[in-house]
Amino acid sequence: MDAQEFREAAKAAIDE
Repeated sequence: MDAQEFREAAKAAIDE
C-alpha cells in the first residue's frame, strides 16, 4: 500500500 492509499484510509478512520 502506498502513501496515497494510507492517507485515504487514515482520513476515513478519522472521519469515522
